[in-house]
Amino acid sequence: MDLQAVNWEHHGPGSWLSICSTPGVQWVSAKACTTRFHEIAQGLVMGWTKRLTLTSDTIRERCPEPGIENAWKYVSAYFENSRDSVFGVVLRSSFESRLRIHFQNASRPDEDVAWYALRNAVYAIGRRVAASMDGTMDFAEIQAESLRLFHNAFSVFAELLFRPSGLMAVQALVVMTSFAELLGSPAVEYMLYLRKDKQTAFISPGI
Repeated sequence: MDLQAVNWEHHGPGSWLSICSTPGVQWVSAKACTTRFHEIAQGLVMGWTKRLTLTSDTIRERCPEPGIENAWKYVSAYFENSRDSVFGVVLRSSFESRLRIHFQNASRPDEDVAWYALRNAVYAIGRRVAASMDGTMDFAEIQAESLRLFHNAFSVFAELLFRPSGLMAVQALVVMTSFAELLGSPAVEYMLYLRKDKQTAFISPGI
């Protein structure tokens, strides 16, 4: 039994794929009295991990952020009509205060990646909500437009993970995860769920 041939890349003890881990393969092989389960495990894991990785580099592309009028429209839609507002992940007064400062200093370089990610994630959901309420666009058009704003947020994903973290970074990841739930992309949703949970666990003692 060649256990080294199994691809372990994207699962751990908390995953249902843990049955394909070394102990899982050994247990199933012993119970089933077979030496072929490692081949089945390898195929299963490789098939699923292909769905949990990205094959496109479109997330590297950034689009211009909305102007002040549309930005406020999307923010209002996010806080007043999205399901996210029920959970209170982002405090509206604090967000809007930061956004006013952002537009007042629009000519200055934006070096806070957590704030960049958070506002673009809010824009993305707000754009989707506002367009769906308007009723003049179909779902594909709405998704395409909001996705470009989500790509802005996702383009700094690595910085959110590997730079010093704070509450805003976690908020950005939570909002990004909420948007990704309707993308139909298990790869993006998987990565955001996993990293959001780790980031939350890491900073929670200091909150």
